Amino acid sequence: MNLPQQSIEQILGSSAVNREFGEKIKELDRRLKMNGMSYPGYESMTDRQQEILTQGLFLEPESAIGMDEYVKTAVDNCGCEDVKEDLHHHSPVLMREIETEKEKLPDLKIRIGESLSGLDQAIDLLLEQILQEQEPETETTPEEAVQNLERYAAMVIFKKPNVSSAIKAASQRGGRHLRQQVPGDNKAVAAFFKKYGLSLEKGAAYDLSSKYGEFTLEATKDIPFKIKVKGKEYELSVPKGTKLPYVNPTAASSAEKTGKEITFVTKELSPDGLGLSGKTFDSVESLIKAAAAAVKEKYPNQPEKIGPLTELLKDAYASKGNRLDLSEALVFGREDLATISKDYGEILAAIWAINNLEFSGVEFPAASNEPLIDIYGLTDTKGGVDKTPISVKSGKVGGKVSIVNIIEALAKQGSAGDDAVDNDAEYAMDVFRAVEQSSAKEGLIAVHKLMNDGQGSKIINELSEVIGISVAKMDLKSIQNWTNNSFAEDPAKFKEDMDNWYSKFTYGKPKEKFRRTVFEQGIDTRGAILSPLGFNAVVLLNGDQQMKDSLTSLARQVLLLQAKVNVKKAFMEIRADYFKDAKFKFNWTGYQAGNKLGFNMDFTE
Repeated sequence: MNLPQQSIEQILGSSAVNREFGEKIKELDRRLKMNGMSYPGYESMTDRQQEILTQGLFLEPESAIGMDEYVKTAVDNCGCEDVKEDLHHHSPVLMREIETEKEKLPDLKIRIGESLSGLDQAIDLLLEQILQEQEPETETTPEEAVQNLERYAAMVIFKKPNVSSAIKAASQRGGRHLRQQVPGDNKAVAAFFKKYGLSLEKGAAYDLSSKYGEFTLEATKDIPFKIKVKGKEYELSVPKGTKLPYVNPTAASSAEKTGKEITFVTKELSPDGLGLSGKTFDSVESLIKAAAAAVKEKYPNQPEKIGPLTELLKDAYASKGNRLDLSEALVFGREDLATISKDYGEILAAIWAINNLEFSGVEFPAASNEPLIDIYGLTDTKGGVDKTPISVKSGKVGGKVSIVNIIEALAKQGSAGDDAVDNDAEYAMDVFRAVEQSSAKEGLIAVHKLMNDGQGSKIINELSEVIGISVAKMDLKSIQNWTNNSFAEDPAKFKEDMDNWYSKFTYGKPKEKFRRTVFEQGIDTRGAILSPLGFNAVVLLNGDQQMKDSLTSLARQVLLLQAKVNVKKAFMEIRADYFKDAKFKFNWTGYQAGNKLGFNMDFTE
């Protein structure tokens, strides 16, 4: 989370933090010299080179540039559990100082591991305190100036309730920046910001988007403004010359950036983008009427958009079977057809579902990104209305589903309690709980501990013998302590011990590139154990017939409909499958991705 400037200054002045940073630079310099480089030339290196050579040392490559960056990237971290875990692992002194400064802040109950939105909301809540601490006559620091410009843009220009709703954090999409839609070409966008005393220049200090235009906003004059925090009004000012990176996520911006013909951007045509989220429709007619009105309101005086989109609603209503005519939509390009399929397809699928699946109506969830669920199909009963969760997926591939998603879906259906889970499902449920309750990396260890017979037991028991840690005491901390110490003491012996372990199984061995990074450069040494454990977990779980049957039995308890929407030339194909008709298998995206175990659905033909 962000801290007041005086707290950051206190951390920067800590001799312990400076020593920790100095030791890291020594290690980085050692790695650089092994590759024919040195630290003085660090900033001239490519982003990829910096990323590889700083693994296990710094949160982000720019953290190595200097003490200011080292502290700031840690303070501004996303708060994700794995990021918190990594920070405590490689920067324990810095994290201790950050947490000490946090404890000094009154009434602040946000922990370092909370979500990005929670952290940014905490910033907003702290604004009152920070403002009270600032003397009116005191000159605004450069950092305060940027913060004020962020507040001005978010809360005054775009009328957002807080900064976090408009500003993307430093750990997201390249760097901290404003990301809000302004319609029209660059000339129109520049005119929009000019009204607020800001100039618009192409380009930004760092890469922010491969899809949309990148700009820099600059205050052309001193800009006084007022905001309210907890009902109290404060007067602030943005000094002339203050700059803020900006991304404009619009179709026009994307077309200019990519050179591709594009009319609609992602989520623009979704229920949330059209203002339909959180609303219930008791008939297909009422849904079509509301969707058509939403399209007309969103694109005033744009018949070239209104006409085809409205006709698609009618086509969905008239369709029988699993195909919707798309001839009206062919006026749009390939990129737009994909967006129509993915986002507008949720509304078309809802219309189709009422007509073809005998629902009396539909409800769009209030949360725009509710896991798994895009629509609720409504069925009238004597006791009221039953809701069937519907997931709409676009494309040829069926849905990848997180284990956590299934846990949440079961809970919402009132089926997550132990009494509701049958004996066949309980075997998989134990794994689900272990994954859900652990970080991504801890979960890999927990799963092996649960598989206490056969190959699972063999792998983790042999690991226990190699590293001298009992299975019961094996956790992420004990493993990373062992790997760090082993590499520091004798890199060759560390590699030998790991190769001895790898020789005991035939799958999940680290690839050569990963081996060089770990064994030659000593980067993220715990990966030497965790990466094989992850790949082995998938193989072991999918090779366990009882586990596969249990997973299928558990997932079939979720009343979830999968409507797969797919654009093919001049028609859209919708296929409806219930989870109960599917088979499932575990998957994992790999160690570097940092994701938890998940699973895929395989539908029967």
